[in-house]
Amino acid sequence: MEVFRVAGNNSKRCVILFGWTGGSLRHVAKHSALWSNLGVSSIATTVSLQETFLPRDDTGLRDKARTLLDTATLELGAEEVVAHCFSNGGCLLFVTLLEELEERRLQNNSDKKAVVVPSIAGTIYDSCPIPSVHPAHGPWLLMFATPFPWKEKMMILGDLLPHAIQSTLLHPFQGNPIAWFGGLRDPVVNSPVDRPELLLYSRGDWLSRASQVEKFASLRASQGARVTKHEFPPDSPHVQHYRMRPDEYTKAVTDW
Repeated sequence: MEVFRVAGNNSKRCVILFGWTGGSLRHVAKHSALWSNLGVSSIATTVSLQETFLPRDDTGLRDKARTLLDTATLELGAEEVVAHCFSNGGCLLFVTLLEELEERRLQNNSDKKAVVVPSIAGTIYDSCPIPSVHPAHGPWLLMFATPFPWKEKMMILGDLLPHAIQSTLLHPFQGNPIAWFGGLRDPVVNSPVDRPELLLYSRGDWLSRASQVEKFASLRASQGARVTKHEFPPDSPHVQHYRMRPDEYTKAVTDW
């Protein structure tokens, strides 16, 4: 995790950059320049393959969500958070953070020592989301869509493959163990009330299809979110829109 504080910024708002699965923090953090130029402090983080596809209670995903909230409120003094989500791994962490927010709201209702619970001021979805995520996707994503050296891939595969096989075999009886990803589409978990949402995508993205993103946009609009879509040309690949077209990307976010 890395914090990018804007000097002299008295805003009570910050941005959390929820990086994509297996992404480099250095690459995710490049998007902080966009927000710094707009005068908004930001926090960048990433999500590992294990955090994406293994059971949440066996990884540090919940702790990561808590740390992000503590950093936003205690270090940056934020009362509002803009969620800037990249790919489906970023969305998984965002849903986990939403659940942590709800826990803190409930704690405030029952505890005299209230903690700061920031509101979500808006959400940006970059190259996401797809309808569902399943542990069986993990080994495939690892082998064909990550730049890790083969030795590292084999080590990660040893973590992912047993759970992927077990989850696939038990799916008819126990369902998808990452079904909680559906919270992204649940208006109770991911409240759309008076919230602007921006979806950035392209038809050249073979991981998060444009048709899937557009269906999500329609759903959120029907739930009451103020949805804006920006489609990049087909030569703009998955989570590379800012790198490929920084001016167009910046304008889309600024106008939003």
